[in-house]
Amino acid sequence: MHPIETGSFDTAVINSVIPMFPSMKYLVDVLEKLARSIAPGGSIFLGDLESLPFLEVFHTSVQLYQAPASLSTAALRQRITQRIAEEKKLLIEPAFFVALSQYLPQISDVEIQIKRGRARNELTKFRYDVVLHIGKKVPEQTVQPLQLDWQQDKLTLDSVRSRLQGSDIDLLKITRVPNARIWQDIQAVSLLSNPECRKTAGELRQSLPSGGIEPEDWWDLESQLPYTVKITWSGDGGDGYYDVACVRKGLTATLMVPSSSQHGDLRHWSTYANNPMKSQEALGPKLRNFLKQKLPDYMIPSAFVFLDVFPLTPSGKIERRSLPAPQKTRPLLEQEFVAPRSRVESELAGIWAEAIDISPIGVWDNFSELGGHSLTIVQLLSQVQDRFGVKFPLHTFFENPTVAGMAGALETLRHSNSTSPLDGMRVRDMLSEATLEPSIRAIATLEVASREPKGVLLTGATGFLGAFLLAELLEQTKANIYCLVRNCNSQAEAKEKIEKNLKRRLVKSVLDNEDFLSRILPVIGDLSQPLLGLDEEQFYQLGEQIDGIYHAGAWVNIIYPYMALRDANLRGTHEILRLASTIKVKPVHYISTVGVFESPRYCGTKQPVREDDDILECEVVYGGYCQTKWIAEKMIETAIERGIPASIYRPGFIAGHSQTGASNTEDLFSRLVKYFTQIGRAPKLDDDVVMDVTPVDYMSRAIVHLSRQEESNGQIFHMVNPEPLSWNGIFEKIAALGYPLDLIAYDCWLDQLKEVSGNSPDNVLGPVLPILTENMPGSDRTYLEMSSVVMPFNCENTLRGLAGTAIACPSVDSNILKSYLSYYHESGFLEPREAMGNS
Repeated sequence: MHPIETGSFDTAVINSVIPMFPSMKYLVDVLEKLARSIAPGGSIFLGDLESLPFLEVFHTSVQLYQAPASLSTAALRQRITQRIAEEKKLLIEPAFFVALSQYLPQISDVEIQIKRGRARNELTKFRYDVVLHIGKKVPEQTVQPLQLDWQQDKLTLDSVRSRLQGSDIDLLKITRVPNARIWQDIQAVSLLSNPECRKTAGELRQSLPSGGIEPEDWWDLESQLPYTVKITWSGDGGDGYYDVACVRKGLTATLMVPSSSQHGDLRHWSTYANNPMKSQEALGPKLRNFLKQKLPDYMIPSAFVFLDVFPLTPSGKIERRSLPAPQKTRPLLEQEFVAPRSRVESELAGIWAEAIDISPIGVWDNFSELGGHSLTIVQLLSQVQDRFGVKFPLHTFFENPTVAGMAGALETLRHSNSTSPLDGMRVRDMLSEATLEPSIRAIATLEVASREPKGVLLTGATGFLGAFLLAELLEQTKANIYCLVRNCNSQAEAKEKIEKNLKRRLVKSVLDNEDFLSRILPVIGDLSQPLLGLDEEQFYQLGEQIDGIYHAGAWVNIIYPYMALRDANLRGTHEILRLASTIKVKPVHYISTVGVFESPRYCGTKQPVREDDDILECEVVYGGYCQTKWIAEKMIETAIERGIPASIYRPGFIAGHSQTGASNTEDLFSRLVKYFTQIGRAPKLDDDVVMDVTPVDYMSRAIVHLSRQEESNGQIFHMVNPEPLSWNGIFEKIAALGYPLDLIAYDCWLDQLKEVSGNSPDNVLGPVLPILTENMPGSDRTYLEMSSVVMPFNCENTLRGLAGTAIACPSVDSNILKSYLSYYHESGFLEPREAMGNS
């Protein structure tokens, strides 16, 4: 930047940006250069400054306003303290600018101005402006002001008005007028400073007295009297008072500004402000919340350590031995600490402390906020069962993720027979959830979308199956594919997220095709939100742009309870059906699961479950994920009855790509393979127990082909391998590929699994351990023995729809299994074995 000539400007304005400055030194450097650039008689205006004396008052005001009524004042104090420590803006004491005038001789006078406006908000209550006058100091007047004290002289606005009307007073100064804008905030600070204050936030808000004089009332006097009114704070303003100067119009105003004569001793500039570079922001909770949106919970670190710099070796590498260990103390939480109040709570707190390696544990601390995740949940529940002799269901823990909640639930469980990790939901209860707004229907006046689509919406494009559905839609149609993507701040970020997923799944057919890439159009939204997280205009525009919907997006977690999955899986389906009937009627292709049959009626059956079997016969469905899919299917059925074309596709076990081996390393099959190969043992099941292993490339190709056939409307398709493998046969083939596996009795394997997993929180089966080790409700057999994982399924509708095409499910032989294992190695999911190279 070229130097600015001295005296080359009349005015300089810096508005709203000084709070973003890194330090007072930086500010002084800027003002010093500006002061030289302003010609005598000019000025520098500094707008929207934030006041250091108001730091505590401001955060008290904000936190008190945002706090739920039931929040204790102790917790409120903790929130305020945390926000003060996290303050990242530069807050400046007004006296700094008066002191600056002694340092920079160009500054002839300083005006400190509080903000105008009757609205009470952050701007008018806590910010201020400054005018620095440069050169040509106006000669001081000989007028002596009449000075009064608002409190001591018992003044009112009316009494001041009367005193000034018809008087010969040239200058009236009134000190210590209570500021109505912040009076309640000041009182709140005072009350909260008393440790005996036991009120809740709601009670505190109701008890705050109002008072003071609105500054705008003084400025209203200007229209009634021959005076100009100037207002600035008393002292630094932090105690809630201001001073008023009423100056007869026509007199020079410079002398009349209350701040202009307030010269004090010069101090180091840093003492006039906070240091935003040293804010103690509680990054842990923020980082954890961010990662929750990006990663499975078991991949989120249990603790974070923040460093200014990494310790390095002389060669520039990180010196790992010098890295500090994570702190094992309770992190700063919004929830106040409450110590255990009973023997049970004390023992539970001890178990929590051991599981997540943090102490102390408050009875209302949330498990996930302390760094707990699904791996540590398994260890925790195992220890609770050992100590209290009660099986603590996973869904009950999700409903009560605190020590106090667990203590209460334990008492209930002691008198209950319900110990299953897979809570059941009755058909009648699910039907009551399967509601669809009456307005969601095909109306005769609506246009019907073209069967050859110009645009298609795909949800779940960043998932495993979604990546291959995207590739097939690009291959089989000429349409633009609108992909709903959440947690992105821009189109570029959303597009990058889609492409990273394609790369991870080795979908080179898309990545290497510029035409395909140009037809991928991200839509930033959220299935769990109304209108898919879009605004009304975006939603209606999308309804006009698309001719079909492939709804593959869902929160897939086989152990999470219904309420945890409800918003994403059911509200998402509801809003997808709304979109299908917006602007024009569009077909919906819904990706469900064969898990809708996880019920006493079908579990353990040896007869293949047909596509047209009535899911109403289930009576009870187990597991939150399967329950949401069952309910969503009923919503789809209702939409079909109302004239919205739709079809349902029920995948079984979605296995890796038959050619590239690209697999979903987070699914149950991959986890089982990794665990079995790690320990060299697998459970032997009955010879007639089969496992559906359906390659994802066949499934995605079949779904898109079927969806484009008119006769598919209203049908249900089981997307399973028509030639399922026997359970024992799969692992015999894996053993032959260089992973010797001993097939041992199921009970023995189960006992070993419980023992090893209880002592190994990093076990790959940790996140799904509860459903593997506990019996299905009303049965003496586990999930692995009788769930949809090992149920036979008929797929006649699918085979009929594919007849005459080249689309056929490959037989999962040793070559395909080898490709899966190779992908596991190359992706780092499995450690390579020498035997793989010799097989």
